[in-house]
Amino acid sequence: MKAAMNNVFRSAVFGVGAIAMVLGATNAQAGDYGYKPGQKAVYQVNEIDRANGALRNVGNHLEATGTPLEGNIDLAVVSHSSGVYMLLEGATNSKGELYEPKVQDLMSKGVAFLQCRKTLQGKGLKKSDLVDGVEIVPSGVGEVAEKQRNGYAYVKP
Repeated sequence: MKAAMNNVFRSAVFGVGAIAMVLGATNAQAGDYGYKPGQKAVYQVNEIDRANGALRNVGNHLEATGTPLEGNIDLAVVSHSSGVYMLLEGATNSKGELYEPKVQDLMSKGVAFLQCRKTLQGKGLKKSDLVDGVEIVPSGVGEVAEKQRNGYAYVKP
């Protein structure tokens, strides 16, 4: 009788351990980012001096949550005022590094880059001056407000 109870106990312990291993493997396969999917964030970039930090913050955010293409987050970067210079083809930062590769990398992960039409008009720029894939919105501040109204967290690096 005692031997039978020990076998039942061992089977139960083994079964619980197996379930824990399967659940752990499932979490690892699904991408354990530490945050539940479903975040929505809008980053406002209206100062070129903050562009490097903003792009770095967006990348760090995706590392912590997963990407829009994975369905983990909805993330947009809204640019207006001098922030537009981050989105110009061939534009470089103070170290001479191009912004475009980082912008395109983030876009390839599903991040939306939205540029204010009023800024383009005020600076005499055209959509064709921008990195491919940048979308034009009527107003940068209007877009930020609209995103907030729709539940997006506001981030200003």
